[in-house]
Parts: sequence; structure tokens; C-alpha cells
Amino acid sequence: MPALTITSANLALTSSSQLLEIEPHLFGEAGTAGAAYYRKASDNKLWLGDNGTAEEAVVIGILVTPTVAANGSGLLVIAGQLIIGGTMVEGVTYALATGGQIIPIDELVSTELTTIIGTASSTTVLDLAIQVTGIEQP
Repeated sequence: MPALTITSANLALTSSSQLLEIEPHLFGEAGTAGAAYYRKASDNKLWLGDNGTAEEAVVIGILVTPTVAANGSGLLVIAGQLIIGGTMVEGVTYALATGGQIIPIDELVSTELTTIIGTASSTTVLDLAIQVTGIEQP
């Protein structure tokens, strides 16, 4: 199963969603809704998460703004439920991949770091529960 295909027009929040508003000029990299972001220590900006390095695997939230430009502003959802705007498998746990993408956890390969994004409570709703484990896949 490839990375989730997230349709930003269909991405939606629920009443349990907790948002983190990101001020202008704090995104270091452009992205689209559904992408996972981390905060880079060297510039304090948000960049697309990546499970290949320890710093980039420390995801803080999922972008819910349709698109964000480098040095732009946007909204991240950091907890709660998220209607993902794509199709998931109910009961499957999803994890960070490369380029801010989200994949089923069983698709992680050797040496990739495990950052759990959440578990699908239905085919369209992701129960967001970001957990940075720092554990490398064997």
C-alpha cells in the first residue's frame, strides 16, 4: 500500500481536533494539506517530516491549510480526529514516511525511524496520536 493519497478539498476537522496556528514566515518548506511537519532546531521553522533522520522524525502536526508556501503561515492539527480526505484501512496504524507523507506502519523498512501518526478509526477518519519513538526499524 503506497502513501495515503490525501485530497485537500476533502480534509476536514472534527469537534475533537486540536489546532496549532502557525504564524507567517514560520514554514521553511511549501506543502499541501495532509503533510506532516517538524520544527527544525537551526531556524525554528517548520519543514516536511522525514523518517530518515532523528530531528526530522519529530513531527508536531499535520497541515490542514490547503497549501502553504515557504515562509507562509498555516494551521496544523496536533491531536484529535481528522477526516483525512483519502481512503485508509480501519484499524491500521499509520506512520511518517519521507517528504511528510503518511504510510501504513507495516510499510516501514530497515533503518527508518518509527513516528506513529495515528490509527484509522474508519476508512476516512484518522485518530491522530503522534508518538515519536526514535526506534529504528530492524
